Amino acid sequence: SSPRGGREGAMLAHYLLGRCYDDMGEAPLALEEFHNAENAADTTDIQLDYKVLARIHGQASNLFLQVEDYDDAIQENKAVRRCAILASDTLMFISAHEMLASIYEAKGETDTALVIRDQAIDLYERAGMHNRAARCTGSSIDNLVERGELEKAGRYIHEYETASGVFDANGEIMHGLEVYYYSKGLYLLRNGHLAAAESLFRKELMLSERYSQRQAGYKGLRELFQILGKSDSVAKYAILELQMCDSANIQHSAESYQHMQSLYKYERMRQRAYSAERKKHATEIRLLYYALLTAILLFALFVSIYV
Repeated sequence: SSPRGGREGAMLAHYLLGRCYDDMGEAPLALEEFHNAENAADTTDIQLDYKVLARIHGQASNLFLQVEDYDDAIQENKAVRRCAILASDTLMFISAHEMLASIYEAKGETDTALVIRDQAIDLYERAGMHNRAARCTGSSIDNLVERGELEKAGRYIHEYETASGVFDANGEIMHGLEVYYYSKGLYLLRNGHLAAAESLFRKELMLSERYSQRQAGYKGLRELFQILGKSDSVAKYAILELQMCDSANIQHSAESYQHMQSLYKYERMRQRAYSAERKKHATEIRLLYYALLTAILLFALFVSIYV
């Protein structure tokens, strides 16, 4: 095969192996294969498939995000956007920019996340991708409400509900996105529409399955009853909110433990491989030493006999 085919084939092979490890929950091995894939790419080749290379960096970025290594996630995301430019792929570039906002949000830098997400929305609109722009607005609503930007939050709610494509004919949101009912409920609460807000908080609790989403529902009800001055209800929902927070933390800790266990096994495997390599190297040095010593002795013997 040609050198290009060999390098590109190796890149794809490492990438696919990394995806397999990722599916198996072996994050450290997956990351190593993604890095091997990145290193196998011949960036001097003008025909390099930068779309594939962008996906490799994207997978690595997602893994770093999962293990809360935000700085490396940002660096890999930057590589995705660079590859998207070289591949002339507008959608890939904007999607990566949108993902960058999620990384900063997970990092706790919500102001930065809002700015970056607004940039992504603007880029989608400029590219004529109005559906994607509208879908992107949904992730900013609760943060806008918390910042007191109610007018902008209301505009985003309208765009999300009318143009995102994530609602059915009855106005029900797609499964898995039910936390939106908390975001809209919070918006209504801050605008004084208490009954409507309560209805959405309870709807979110009824439909959500994830602990973090249910925690949001209880948080909304706690804030509602604080406004109403009903201390018994405030205490009730504060306790439920705390229980959901604990459950979410336990779930997150279990996932982190699985990752750490995977990392520990990986490090043990690497240490064994390193130890075996050192033993092999030491054996080779000893053999070389004995061969050299034998040669010297034979030479000395030859000199003593014939000279």
